Amino acid sequence: MYSIGEFARKARVTVRSLHHYEEIGLLLPSATTEGGHRLYSDQDFIRLQQIVLLKSLGFSLQAIRQILDREDSWEDSLRTQLKIVKEEQERLKLMENGLKALLFSYQIEGKIKWETLFQMFEYSKTAPSEREKVLSRQLSGEEMEILSKVPKLDQDELALQKWVSLLKEVKYHQQLDPGCEQAQQIAKKLYRETLAWFDGDAEMVEKFWEMIKNPDEHLRFYPFDEQMIEFIDQATEIYLRGEHERV
Repeated sequence: MYSIGEFARKARVTVRSLHHYEEIGLLLPSATTEGGHRLYSDQDFIRLQQIVLLKSLGFSLQAIRQILDREDSWEDSLRTQLKIVKEEQERLKLMENGLKALLFSYQIEGKIKWETLFQMFEYSKTAPSEREKVLSRQLSGEEMEILSKVPKLDQDELALQKWVSLLKEVKYHQQLDPGCEQAQQIAKKLYRETLAWFDGDAEMVEKFWEMIKNPDEHLRFYPFDEQMIEFIDQATEIYLRGEHERV
């Protein structure tokens, strides 16, 4: 048998926790000495380990007591907790995507465009399955395929960060002459990056840019302002013309 201090050290919990567990009827000492000191057994230790494990999985102390006291409640309790955990994961994922959107917007713009972010955030709260249904009604099969290739907040973060860096570069240099050497280097990087998304299909790249320029579609990508689109259009046209002339 263990005194309460020995038991707490063995289990790596506080004496205060053991007192609380006793108060709520979750873990009672197996015996007490004549002087009123609590004594715990090895069986008590097993129950405490069960409590600690279930607590780490997010169960409340009340739920843990119900699970341990009623063998038939295990399956329902575990299913309920799994549902809670999944809902929490979805909530945290939404928070993560919101923070990423704020970060990437700031990286590109040098400021937060709140109106745009509110719209994007509301759109992101729609369940993926429902979003898919809405998009399938609005877009052709080819447009859906294009959409699936573009880096997204909840997917490849390295690809997304690379894209954000390119857009930041465009934003910073959009006052340049589209035909100058620096603008042409940007156009080259931008074109090659998007070409890689579509496995070298230049026609798909062209359709991707057409979707971006369509005001009905712009919230499905990071919103480009007119000056960015005009700069990209002109710089890319000059770059591709030069590439064709070299062939």
